[in-house]
Amino acid sequence: MTALLDKQQERLERHFESLAHLREGSDVPIFAMEHGLCPEELRQITPVLQSRLNANLPLAPHWLLWVVYATEVGYDYAGDEYWHSFEKQTPGWEYPDRGKVKAWFQKFQRAYNGVVPSGPWAEHFTIIAWPITHAILPVYLQRQFARALYDLRYRLATLVALDPPVVGRLLAVNVNLPTTRFREFLQQEELTGRIVLALLGAEPSESEELIYQPTLSRIVTDLDGVRNSREWLKETRRVVSDRFKGIGRGSWSPITAVPQKYE
Repeated sequence: MTALLDKQQERLERHFESLAHLREGSDVPIFAMEHGLCPEELRQITPVLQSRLNANLPLAPHWLLWVVYATEVGYDYAGDEYWHSFEKQTPGWEYPDRGKVKAWFQKFQRAYNGVVPSGPWAEHFTIIAWPITHAILPVYLQRQFARALYDLRYRLATLVALDPPVVGRLLAVNVNLPTTRFREFLQQEELTGRIVLALLGAEPSESEELIYQPTLSRIVTDLDGVRNSREWLKETRRVVSDRFKGIGRGSWSPITAVPQKYE
């Protein structure tokens, strides 16, 4: 079964090298969530990684698979206790092993221009900030994100241009944020703008791709499945649909933006 891990490790190396090459010269970082593995492949890899751990075999040869594994745990993170979830899913994992996670993500950052966690939250949670940041939009933030779009749907409909930085800026300065982590997520204005446009049905531009398209599609699909989010997103799409028909009116200025509150 080690052959499976070797094969997938090599595949991921090629994949992330390709992404890094495509984004070379830009300021767009790479997220481990952009791994491109399908659910079935993740299900095949997981027990093999765990069996090597339980057999006390070296983990370093498949470090990139562990980065993906930790990121997937971060994506499903409920905003409560990351290590409890990680250790529950990873029998044999011990407290001293936590330092390996940060080292692997730092290696990823150096090798592929991976995103670096930032802000007070990342400074406080110096290890889990890596997998959670690399998860892009973890499940525990998705409901907040959908509600923020719903509250700002009329503002979105008046934008002159539906460009990622403009849309992301609209969210960043208007949402009355309930959590530090969500605030820091929205500070990535181009990234959040790209997610918004995908949710609203905009066609991606390959030359401006900020998120690997299969990963973006996964996030959009999951957002549609979150409780209450489907109806919020449906209404938001209805309100702003004219913008994709070239009928939009009005403009928005961040100077006059007024924060919106939501639960």
